[in-house]
Parts: sequence; structure tokens; C-alpha cells
Amino acid sequence: MAVFGALDYSVALTEALASLCEVDFYCSSRYLMGRDPTILDVLRDKCAVHIFTQHRNRDPRNLPLCRRLCKDIGHRGYDVIHIQEYGSPWMAFWWRLCGPHPLVMTIHDPYQHPGLRLASRLYQDVMQSLFVRKADKVITHGAVLKQHVLERYPEKADKDVAVIPHGAFEEMGRSRTGSAGQSFDQDHPVLWGHPSEQGVGIPAQG
Repeated sequence: MAVFGALDYSVALTEALASLCEVDFYCSSRYLMGRDPTILDVLRDKCAVHIFTQHRNRDPRNLPLCRRLCKDIGHRGYDVIHIQEYGSPWMAFWWRLCGPHPLVMTIHDPYQHPGLRLASRLYQDVMQSLFVRKADKVITHGAVLKQHVLERYPEKADKDVAVIPHGAFEEMGRSRTGSAGQSFDQDHPVLWGHPSEQGVGIPAQG
């Protein structure tokens, strides 16, 4: 299985999945800029970590970089590919090179946050829509969010959208200081975000 997308959520999801199956973790070097590098320590010895070079998502210099990335994914023959929210437009362009592997996509915001600049909102809406069309399954973090996804993307059936609740970040293997913490176990749900962000999106989950 290949996992990539929003860094904090993807690290924790990968740690959880690594106890159940073989997982490869993909991360853009751009997502690591300015971050505590120990965020990846929790994955050490649990899975293969692939750091790929990327400019800003919309930068056309990503076109050849994403072609190589998608070809590499296709050659590895994953059973499942998981992605957060959406990928870059260049990844969408080359997606056919990833092969016929099923795509699972986690959507945190079926409708974009209020206050976003119009250009950002339009870009995120378009990219999310592109990847929803490619996705075989969609994950949301609450029943209300699932309803929003089905309302926003009527081409998806109820069986295509699953609900996996948020969890607590520290319980998924990292502390507030960014150091490695306790390991994931099956009593703890999948998380999203830093401890300081645990309230994000809660009113919308239902």
C-alpha cells in the first residue's frame, strides 16, 4: 500500500497501517520545509519512506517530476494507493502512469473553509473534484462530513464513502514536543492534526 498527502495525518495513518500490512510512505520535500524532522522518526524501521522533490503544487516545473513519481508508483504494483484531499494538477495529469491500482482518498473538507481567497478556494475545489472522480473509495471523519461528500459529489454512492473518526495525536505515537511516543494500538482511532488542532472541524463531524 502507498500512502501520501497531508503530513501529520499521513504519518500517523502509515504507522497504524504498518502493523497490519506492508506500507510505503511518500512525502514531498516541500512539506518537510520548516518542520521538525523527527516527525518521520515514528516510521523508522516500519516502512519504506520515499521523499520526492516538488515545487509549489501549481508550479509547472513539477510536470516531469510527477511523471517520474507516477511511473515509479506504477512499477511498484501496490494493492492500494491512499491520498489526502488531493494531489497536484501534474500528478492528476500523469495519474494513468500509476497503473490500475485502487485509489482511496481522505476528504477533510468537502466544502472549503470560509475566509479562503477565491483563487485558493477554486483551486482546491477543482483538484478535490478531479481526485474524487479517480477515487474508488472516500474516507471522511464523521457522519455529517459523509453526508456533505455525498451531497457535493452525487456520483458517489453511500457504499463508496466510509467514516473513520478522528483520534488524539499523542496516542498515535508522537508527543507535543515532536519526539517519538508510544506506538499505535487497535484501541486508538486514526488521527488528524497536531494536539493543538484537535478541535479543527469538530462541529462539522456530527
